[in-house]
Amino acid sequence: MTGLLLLPTEILQEIGSQVGKELKEMRAVSRQLQLALEPIYFRSMQINVGQNSSQLEALSTQTTRAAVYAKHLEIIYATRDGLDELIEQNVALYLESALCKLKTLQSLKFFLLIDGILVSGKQNSLEGMVHHCVSECLGPLQTITALHIIFNSMIDGPNFGLFENLEEFSIQTGGFLPGDALTDTLRVVVYNNLQLTTICVGASDPCPIDFEQVLPRHEAPLRLGHLSLVGLDISGICALPRLESLHTLKLSDNSSGDDIWATLQSQKMWMQKLEVSSVDASLLDYLSSFSTLTHISIVFRKQDEEHLQNFLRGVLPRHSDSLVSLILRARWTSLRPLVVSGNIAYLETCRELILELPSSEIKYDGGEMLTSLLDYTDEFRHLECLTLIIYGFAPGRESALNTKIRTLNAIARVRATQRSFPRRSYIIQVQCGKSKPLRFYD
Repeated sequence: MTGLLLLPTEILQEIGSQVGKELKEMRAVSRQLQLALEPIYFRSMQINVGQNSSQLEALSTQTTRAAVYAKHLEIIYATRDGLDELIEQNVALYLESALCKLKTLQSLKFFLLIDGILVSGKQNSLEGMVHHCVSECLGPLQTITALHIIFNSMIDGPNFGLFENLEEFSIQTGGFLPGDALTDTLRVVVYNNLQLTTICVGASDPCPIDFEQVLPRHEAPLRLGHLSLVGLDISGICALPRLESLHTLKLSDNSSGDDIWATLQSQKMWMQKLEVSSVDASLLDYLSSFSTLTHISIVFRKQDEEHLQNFLRGVLPRHSDSLVSLILRARWTSLRPLVVSGNIAYLETCRELILELPSSEIKYDGGEMLTSLLDYTDEFRHLECLTLIIYGFAPGRESALNTKIRTLNAIARVRATQRSFPRRSYIIQVQCGKSKPLRFYD
């Protein structure tokens, strides 16, 4: 660098002028790139009412261009010790003004997360202020077609009555609530949005829903095509036949509702896409009564061996011409005898296979067992992911990790012996309990 300064002044001036031009050009390009990326950068936004107010202030005073491009918005209202004063200040000064600047939103996700039991009037007042701002400012927007609510406290259903252009609505609760609170919210939203095509409802504790109120007989039938019910008491599901356009149904971890399959069968409501977490004879009877299923995700428990056989040998062949995606979860110890018998060829339509394996077989017989399993799944023409869920290992995070590593090492050894044979490539992942899976890539 010192040697460069010894050059003649004329040369140094020329270098300086060139660097200046380059810097100006770089700055211009950087600015153009920034402007070009703004629609992508600001497409999705997140507003946390209980955090720093700078984002709300920028929206309120229009010192950011985010309001011009924002399409998807997440609003998080989370109360914790010491946040009440900050939340009250942000709401009073900026929230309403900031939300009113957002004119191009297409979807809204509203998190209402309360720590502990709220009893003070101040907390309830803050909650009401946030609800008011969200509904009054964003409800009238004609562009919002998707509303997602995630909460663990009481909510006021009528607050969402101003949203009248929804095509997709989902509501999820993380705590026990009276069934009428969930029913009231659904009733208000459905009443004001007969054009709804998707409804998803989930609860962490069994929560009853009065479908007679949500889908009253005297109202016009919904054009609903997709319905997802998770963790609910669905004993009142007999109102389902009023959903004449329903083609996609997800039922997971629900209680009651045992007559749903007989109801659907009697009304000739044939699903195209189905996801279920429990199997009984009435479900298999329903699936055997038509032949146009395109997607199915199904879980077989340890006690469902007979149902598994009936599904693979009786149900799958009926849908072989239409089925494009099959996600199956079962125990390998139950599936293996059927594989050996060679009578389940239609399983080859599977895109995602989830198998439960005992850790003892991995530890003492992993090579032989995995070889037969992978030889079988390599024949699947459409398989994209094979998930092995290991059970029966010692409790503890370290034990789970060691089991996953042991299984992956066994898979690697099996694959090393199979390299000379042509086969399809797909993801293999190993999971123990609720821990994150480890992946093996061919």
